[in-house]
Amino acid sequence: MLAHIDYPLRVMKHGDYVPSFDHYMDRVEQVLRACIDHGYALELNAAGLGGWMKKVGPPQDILYEYRRMGGERISIGSDSHALDNVGRGFDDCVKNARDAGFTSVTVFRNRKPEQVALG
Repeated sequence: MLAHIDYPLRVMKHGDYVPSFDHYMDRVEQVLRACIDHGYALELNAAGLGGWMKKVGPPQDILYEYRRMGGERISIGSDSHALDNVGRGFDDCVKNARDAGFTSVTVFRNRKPEQVALG
């Protein structure tokens, strides 16, 4: 599982500057390629809803690139850390996944990946 690929954007944010991966896509693509080659799932995560992004991550262009490169495994996380946040952002994550062409999500049972339809 590769979670929080967008973490660098959080720490790059300052003042009015809105960071992006636009000038770092060669590096992002290397990370995505390693994720795909090792069979990891890329996590869509709702942590950004409560932060400066005000949306789930990773940014949609990263999700599109992952799919274009052959990425098939994604997971969804609410980053809940508290009971009140369990499931937060699930619908937004599903929408982003579908928009990028994904039809299933990867769950791990006994450390083995299984694809589950995005109902």
